[in-house]
Amino acid sequence: MDTHYYDGKWLTLYQDIIKDKDWERISCSFELTIQQINAKWPLAKVITVSNILLTTRQQNYDHKNKISVEQLLPVVWSQIKGNVDLQPVFLEQYLDILNGTCPQGRTTRLFQILMLLA
Repeated sequence: MDTHYYDGKWLTLYQDIIKDKDWERISCSFELTIQQINAKWPLAKVITVSNILLTTRQQNYDHKNKISVEQLLPVVWSQIKGNVDLQPVFLEQYLDILNGTCPQGRTTRLFQILMLLA
């Protein structure tokens, strides 16, 4: 998928998806989400991605879509952590952040998961 195809479209889509759901309320902080992901998969690559997200936070904000990984990841994780069928898909997308760390790539990977949950 071309991660830039959806530039400018994610915020509205995100708002439409969660409007009738309470996903933001039940999600935890970005930092706690990262801790839970690392605890679930204590693998070197997972921890590397987590460290990238924590140490390059300016790249977490997707200015083209006006949304942040720090907003998306806790919401997506709140739905994925109990869904064993989608956890492998989430893990694959999470690890793909190593292949391209631009803000749009980060948010697009999370939106792919969000679309499966919607």
